[in-house]
Amino acid sequence: MAISRLTLFRLATVATLGWLATQKMRSSKRRAVRVAATLPSELVDTARANAASSNRSLAGQLDRWARIGQFYDVLNEVDYDRIQLALAGAMSPDDLKVAERTVYEAAFMQRMRDRTPQEDSFFADLERQQRSADYDMSKLGTR
Repeated sequence: MAISRLTLFRLATVATLGWLATQKMRSSKRRAVRVAATLPSELVDTARANAASSNRSLAGQLDRWARIGQFYDVLNEVDYDRIQLALAGAMSPDDLKVAERTVYEAAFMQRMRDRTPQEDSFFADLERQQRSADYDMSKLGTR
């Protein structure tokens, strides 16, 4: 069962937000660095207006926009076809880029949580066979 591109995109979004949150936590432990940069006046004016309406400083608004840009860049690194190949077993997950691997792991865990009717049937048959053979389930995992 293939995972849709939309589902992979949603997983990518959640996984990337989690990754960015860990980056922000790491970076919050570092001191801020002053950088002299020349920005277009239109960008600064828009940032200042957005900052005021969101109760942020100008620096806070520019930082927010930089993080959104970082988020967008990370999402653009994700090749959904490669993730599908890895999920299908046609490609090793070890060959995925970091961002792709994060999405792959989220998709893999989603698949593990969502059992198919065939899997339910298989495990129900297995349980019936074990019960009919009078298999002692209490000895599982013991030597």
